[in-house]
Amino acid sequence: MKTTTNSAERALLGSAMRDPRVMSAIVDAIDPDDMGAPEHAALLRLMTSRWRRGDGIDAVSLPEAIALSGQADRFGGLDYVVHTEDLGSPAAAGHYLRVVIEGARRRALRAMQLRVAELLQSGADADEVFSQAAGLLNQAAARGVTKPRTLLDCVQMAREEAEARDEGSDKGRPLATGLGALDEILGGGLRPQR
Repeated sequence: MKTTTNSAERALLGSAMRDPRVMSAIVDAIDPDDMGAPEHAALLRLMTSRWRRGDGIDAVSLPEAIALSGQADRFGGLDYVVHTEDLGSPAAAGHYLRVVIEGARRRALRAMQLRVAELLQSGADADEVFSQAAGLLNQAAARGVTKPRTLLDCVQMAREEAEARDEGSDKGRPLATGLGALDEILGGGLRPQR
C-alpha cells in the first residue's frame, strides 16, 4: 500500500512526538512550509520551536501548549494533535520523511508549471519564461536535498552534541529529551556518563 503525502506528514509528526530525536532529521531535511496540509505545517512549526528550546513535544505537553494558545483550530484541533502521536513509528520516520519530501517537490513542480503557463499566457518573451522556469525548477530540486537520517544517526548526533557540550562552555548542562516529564525527573535532561 502506497503511503499518501498527507498520512506520511501526520505519521512523521507522530513519530517525532513519540521520539523527539526524530526532530533532528526533520529540521535538517524540511521546513514547515514543505508540509502540504496547513495544520501539519503549523504543528511542525510549533514542534520545531519547542524542540529547539528543549520543551516537550509529546502528546501531553504539545496539546497543553496549544490549548493555552487558544488557537487549536490552526493545528486541526486538540483531538487531532493528541491522536497524531498514535500514528507512525520512529523506526519508519525515514520513509515518512522521503514521502513528505517527494510531496513537497511535486507541489513545487506544479507551482512552477502554473507560473510558466501564466507567463506564456501573458505574452512574456521566451528568455524571461526560461529564466523564471529555471529558478523555480532549481527551488523545487533543492527541497529535501539533505539525505534523511536513520534514527541511529539521530541518536549518534545527539550523543555527539552532548559530548561537545561537556567539553565546551555548557559543561554539565543537561541535554533535554523533549519529554517534559522525563526531563523533570532527570533534573533537566540527559547527562554524559562518567
